[in-house]
Amino acid sequence: LTGLTEKQGVLDVLEVIAQKSGNSIDQLAETLYVNFRKSAGASAETAKEELKSARLEKELNAVKAQQTKQQEEKQDGEARAQKDLEDFRKEYPDVTLDEELVDALEADLRNGMSLVSAYRKYEKSQDAKRIEELERKLAAKEQNSRNKRTSPGSQQDSGGRRSRSDFEEFEKALFG
Repeated sequence: LTGLTEKQGVLDVLEVIAQKSGNSIDQLAETLYVNFRKSAGASAETAKEELKSARLEKELNAVKAQQTKQQEEKQDGEARAQKDLEDFRKEYPDVTLDEELVDALEADLRNGMSLVSAYRKYEKSQDAKRIEELERKLAAKEQNSRNKRTSPGSQQDSGGRRSRSDFEEFEKALFG
């Protein structure tokens, strides 16, 4: 932090000089470098070419560093994904990761959740849906049972218990 504040002081001075000369800090720095190289015996064009070359080299190094960083991030991401997949297969050896399941887990995976955690969350939501469905069916069955107990019966029937079956009634009507 101390080095930063010291350099900030130098930048402040350069900014004041640049403003008074009607230039930007970059233009002022270029002028200073060209004058420095001229005093060492180089031409202004050579000094400008050196600056241009240094800038291009800096940009090239920045691009290379960015590419290296991206490649490392990609490799790290692939390694994490591979480990995540191995952990999932250990935890859930009988589960197949098909497209439908991956689609269901996608949002949680994109939010940084591990595959195992995302699947556990998915399982809990599926269990909750099953429980809800079973509770709904049980409530319907209980309601049907209550309705059956309180129902007066068919309008075509007297409601009493029959002593003979339909077949016995048929035989009696047929044979007397």
